[in-house]
Amino acid sequence: MRISLPRHDLAHLLSHVTKAVPSRNTIPVLGTVRLIARDGKLTVTGTNMDLEISGSIEADTPEPLEACVDAKLLSAAAGKAPGETITIEADSGHILVKAGRSRVKLDVLPVDDFPTMEAGEFAAEFEVDAAALFAPVAFAMSDEQTRYYLCGAYLEPTAITATNGHKLSSVAHELIEFAPVIVPSATVAIAPKGKATVRVSERKIQFVAEGITITSKLIDGTYPDYERVIPKNLENVAVYDNATMKAAAERVAIVSQDKSPSVRLDLTSEEITLTARGNGEADDVVSCAYDGPAQAVGFNARYLAEVLGALPAGDVRMAVGDCMGPVVFTSDAAPEQRVVCMPQRVS
Repeated sequence: MRISLPRHDLAHLLSHVTKAVPSRNTIPVLGTVRLIARDGKLTVTGTNMDLEISGSIEADTPEPLEACVDAKLLSAAAGKAPGETITIEADSGHILVKAGRSRVKLDVLPVDDFPTMEAGEFAAEFEVDAAALFAPVAFAMSDEQTRYYLCGAYLEPTAITATNGHKLSSVAHELIEFAPVIVPSATVAIAPKGKATVRVSERKIQFVAEGITITSKLIDGTYPDYERVIPKNLENVAVYDNATMKAAAERVAIVSQDKSPSVRLDLTSEEITLTARGNGEADDVVSCAYDGPAQAVGFNARYLAEVLGALPAGDVRMAVGDCMGPVVFTSDAAPEQRVVCMPQRVS
C-alpha cells in the first residue's frame, strides 16, 4: 500500500484534523489519525468521541492505504520532512514516511478500532461565518463543569449568547428556524473562519468549510432564561471611548494580582476614575458624558477587560442601576450586541 502527495498539503490538513485529537487519553486509538487513501484522494480523520474533524486532499494513490497513525508523530514527520513530496508506504504493523533521503517508520493501529461519529440527519442548514458568529460571546462562556450547560454558546435562530453567571454577551441575528442548541466551548474555539455551511440537529452540529468537516456533539441541558438577567431601561448611562477605557483599565489592573482582582469606577458627570489596590495602588481617569448621580461601581478586573475587549472601538454606553445591580454595555457600532457584567463590592 503506497501513496504520494504534496508535503505542505498533508501538513496543513493535519494541523486542522489534530485539533480533535486529545492530548491525553487512556484509549490508544484516540491518539491517532485515521488515513484512508483511494481513488486519488487521502482522507484524514481525528476524534475524541465528542468531536470529529475530517478532511480530504488530492493524492497519487496507485495502491489504496488504510491505517491509524500516531497524530503527533505523523504531524511532526510531515512538518519537518525535506522537499515538496511525501510518500507513505504501509504494511502490517507500521507505515514508512519517505521524503527525499529521509525515512520515518511509525507504528499503526487497525482502522477497525477507530471510532466513527455518526452524524445522522440534520434538521437545519445555513451558511455563516462561524468564527465571527461565536467571537463576540466566546469570552463569556463558563469553564465550571458543575454548571456544564453554561460551558458553551447558546445558538438560537435569533441570537447567540454565552454567560458564566458573572458576565454575559448576547448578539442578535436572523437565521433559519431550528431548535436552539448549546455548542460546547471546545467546538466554539475551532469554528472555521470565513463562510461555512452549518448543519444543526437535536444532538449534533456540523461545520463544513474549505474541505474540512467538523462534527460535534452538543451539550445536553437547559440553558437559563438569560433575558431575565439583562436589565431594561437603566437610566444612568455613562458614554466613553472604549479604547481609552480599555487602556486605563489595563494600566490600573497591574497592581491587582490576587485571585479576584478588582477595579473601582467612580462616575461623575464628566469623568470616570478607575482605582485598583493590591500590590500597590493605581488610579487613572477617563473622560465621559454621564447623566446620573455620582456613584461607584466595582468589577472583577479580568471580567471588565474581557467585556471592553468584546466591544468595538468608538463610544460605548455603560448603563448602571444601583452599585450591585447588573451593568449593561452597548455600542452604536454593534447595535445587535448586549454585554452584561455583574459588579462586585469594592472599598
